[in-house]
Amino acid sequence: MGVLGELEVRSAGEPVPAGHSRRRAVLVVLAVEANRVVTVDSLIDRVWGDEAPSRVRPVLRTYLTHLRRAVAEAGAAIERRDTGYVLVIESDRVDVHRFHRLLALAREQEDPHRSLQLVDEALALWRGKPLAELATPWADSVRERLELEKATADADRVDWALECGRHQELLPELTTRSHDRPLDERAAAQLMLALYRGDQQAAALAHYRRTRQALVDELGTEPAPPLQELHQRILVADPALTPRPDSAPRQLPASPSLFIGREADLAELDKAAQNSGTTRLVAVTGMGGVGKTWLALRWAHQNLHLFPDGQLYVDLRGYTTSGPLRPEVAVRGFLEALGVAADAVPSGLDAQTALFRSRVADKRLLVVLDNARDSDHVRPLLPGSGWCTTLVTSRSQLTALAAEHSAGRMTLDTLSPQDEHRLLASRLGEERVGAEPEAVSVILDRCAGLPLALGVVAALAANNPEFPLQATADDLVAAPLDALETGELTSGVRAAFAASLAGLSPAARRMFALLGQAVVPEISGEAAAAIGDQSLVVARASLRELAAASLVRQPRPGRFTLHDLARHYAAELPAEDGAALRLTEFYLHTAFACERVLEPNRPPIELPPPAVPPWNPADAAAAQAWFAAERANLPAVQRLAFDRGWYAHTWQLAWAQATYSWMRADPHDHVAAWELGLAAAEHEPEVRNLCHRLASRAYVRAGLLEEGLANSRLAWEYARTTEEKAHTQHSLAWVTGQQGDNTAAVEHAEHALALFRELGNPDWEANALNMMAWYLTGLDPERARVCGEQALVLLRAHGSRGGEGATLDTLGHIAATSGAHRDAVGYFQAALVVYRELGYTADEADTFDRIGDAYRELGELAEARRAWDEAITRYRQHNRGEQVSRVEAKLGAAR
Repeated sequence: MGVLGELEVRSAGEPVPAGHSRRRAVLVVLAVEANRVVTVDSLIDRVWGDEAPSRVRPVLRTYLTHLRRAVAEAGAAIERRDTGYVLVIESDRVDVHRFHRLLALAREQEDPHRSLQLVDEALALWRGKPLAELATPWADSVRERLELEKATADADRVDWALECGRHQELLPELTTRSHDRPLDERAAAQLMLALYRGDQQAAALAHYRRTRQALVDELGTEPAPPLQELHQRILVADPALTPRPDSAPRQLPASPSLFIGREADLAELDKAAQNSGTTRLVAVTGMGGVGKTWLALRWAHQNLHLFPDGQLYVDLRGYTTSGPLRPEVAVRGFLEALGVAADAVPSGLDAQTALFRSRVADKRLLVVLDNARDSDHVRPLLPGSGWCTTLVTSRSQLTALAAEHSAGRMTLDTLSPQDEHRLLASRLGEERVGAEPEAVSVILDRCAGLPLALGVVAALAANNPEFPLQATADDLVAAPLDALETGELTSGVRAAFAASLAGLSPAARRMFALLGQAVVPEISGEAAAAIGDQSLVVARASLRELAAASLVRQPRPGRFTLHDLARHYAAELPAEDGAALRLTEFYLHTAFACERVLEPNRPPIELPPPAVPPWNPADAAAAQAWFAAERANLPAVQRLAFDRGWYAHTWQLAWAQATYSWMRADPHDHVAAWELGLAAAEHEPEVRNLCHRLASRAYVRAGLLEEGLANSRLAWEYARTTEEKAHTQHSLAWVTGQQGDNTAAVEHAEHALALFRELGNPDWEANALNMMAWYLTGLDPERARVCGEQALVLLRAHGSRGGEGATLDTLGHIAATSGAHRDAVGYFQAALVVYRELGYTADEADTFDRIGDAYRELGELAEARRAWDEAITRYRQHNRGEQVSRVEAKLGAAR
């Protein structure tokens, strides 16, 4: 026993040999004596006994130094006082002290039901042998005392349970106990009373005779007066032996003993219960295994004082293989608990519900309806009185219940990483968990905050204490759901998902299976319609049904996600041919449609007709919003295409993302897309030039200049047509210029210009002129200006707004280099108008940087600072840390 916040200070096994885990044992001793000084000599004696090493005091000081840091993180302290040390902590945070407090409180109660609840909570703190870390005389005596106290508490619990009329459920336990302890007169008296109250007077008297004979044979003595008196009262059927009637039902199961965290959820439940309208109805919803029942029971036990007329509880079994519990069975059980005779219960559900509501109309009752299937399952069991509070748990969202009865509703999420760790440590011990941090990290990641999964892992690991946790982690990586099997048909994570799925429509079940093939972390309704080859209306209906059953989450409008373990379960369901290809083609053709809106003058690639209709954006803003929403999905789809051998789809997905990546995305995302595209191009020789050329630009944009140049040179090797050679020369111009070789850049741009003119494409010709203008600036400023102005005329005549913005920026650069800083500001601001119109935030960043430089040269430092602030904001959006640092240095100097 003994839990100190997040620090586990107990062991579930046999005593650990002396010399092992001494630091932990020091904490155990201090915890047992919490808030009392333990002298140094006593600490040494209690931890080492006769096996203390010669230099034990320095070792002890080292242990205490480590322990101080650990307990400080848990909100406690170890202080040096006089000749010893004291653990300063709230005593309730140490199990042994909490056990004593709860037991004392139970013995003070007048109501046996309350005593029973308190002693159950106290006994739930026992897990394994106390102080198993220690094998010293002091530990042996403490262990013996604690075990005697537990035995007494067990016996007290039976007395209180008998007072509450639970004799029938106690019979198996008491029979076993009396058999194991034939000379225990208190156990004999309890069994006799339970038998008598269960209409087994003859059996009660026979047990007395056996106990008396055992006492005579073993000890040579008669039973003590209390047992003899009970025997006489049973003989004459004393009416006082009949348990007193109690009209207040106490049906709550015990509070969960290993409840961890959820402070915010309990507070939210408090608030929901207070603000749930006149019906005082609260629904706790969430996926199977997330801990709804545990939360409801913990809250109920913490608030028993609010319900003096009792608590009703029923497991409605909404998600079991045997089917839900019928409402008429549940309400009949409630009526019997409220004292209605079985033959007085009406036959029809409506009449039963009416009688139930009449019986509770003036009572302050708590009604817990656990594991409800849906709103219809709950309605007949709702009290009509505002004095009663009803707590419902369900995997269904119970939307109808909230709409019709103003129910407070909260959706329970998975555990935080901190609470995951605390839960695992509370089951396995801090030492075992702390010894394998990497394995624990994998376990927590794979369980993904699902309490049911963590509970299964902990139970299996506890059953095999000699196994390393790394073995569990490896199993979770290899086959997560297999690793979370308990060996029982109705438990485990797989069973929880199967039960949630069982009552859904065929369309929803099909959609769930399809989502198992969808590699994307978050899916839209349109993508779900594509993977299912169905209309958007049908797909959205299925997704809503899955969300209502807590099998998917809807983190934002129109977007849906699966818990990692739910995804694994869905992936195990029978696969549907063509689903993965439909998903890939939806993303490819939608990305292509969005790219066409963003840069209509870019030479397009040819795609075959799509297998499913893509989503088409209304305008550039919608296209950018789609790319932003799908940022995490597109790499996953591209990887799927490559792994399936769909190489054309792979490089085409990289191509379709290029314009948006250039405008707004992280340049390293752009590089990652093209690295996979280049791998695919090895299987598609005819596109090697295109892929290496575009990859080179991605590398350079990410600051990887050598990789950019290498890919441009490979592109030139693969160039076959005049168009490929022209574009490759243009790419080489930009890459060499970015490396600082302006002369080579101009030469490559001149070659590109000649080839573009040969092809007769004015837009490409303008781009080559703009490239020449930029890199001629430091070599021949006047020629640079002429090239830039020629490019601007061509671009405005042929309508390429992106190229126009770039050329205006070049003309500003030329003006600034020539000392015409006011003209430069004018050009830069004109370029910004274009970039803002197109959403080219990456280009905006560079232009704002240059505007700041121009204003600095004009002596207008306030304007310069404003421009640089804007540049920094946009550089940060694109994770361009080097540029951020450079501009921040200029900003600091200006200030």
